[in-house]
Amino acid sequence: MVADIATEYGMVYTRYADDIALSTTNPHFSRSDVRKIIQRVYSAMRQCDLSPNTAKTVIAPPGTRKVVLGLYVDQSTPRLTCEFRSRLEQHLHFCLHPDVGPVAHARRKGFSAVLGFKNHLRGLIAYATQVEPGFGARKLIDFQKVAWPF
Repeated sequence: MVADIATEYGMVYTRYADDIALSTTNPHFSRSDVRKIIQRVYSAMRQCDLSPNTAKTVIAPPGTRKVVLGLYVDQSTPRLTCEFRSRLEQHLHFCLHPDVGPVAHARRKGFSAVLGFKNHLRGLIAYATQVEPGFGARKLIDFQKVAWPF
């Protein structure tokens, strides 16, 4: 149903799990057009006994930063957000810091096991590598320098 609405208005419909995005390059799309489409999508969802999360609904006008599923999508290829990059770099900084290390950092971040933290951090790096291969490769090199206690 949502895909049909998007097609009717010449929009691109993107979905991942329960998140959807509708986008267009049409410069004549007005805020009133967008509001009309949102109401139609909400109505279609309710017909399927689904409840839209209105707090997550965002209208991003031309020229603004567009984030979908935690990725910047305002250029030709998706990019990691500054927040994601910063969080990953912070983890690696403290893991490599001689006065902190992976055990203390994992504990400070609420992990009950260092192995669980290591797997979490490796997963973040794998994700980063898929989105931005160069950045991910550099972070993997840092990750491999960490003195894990096993």
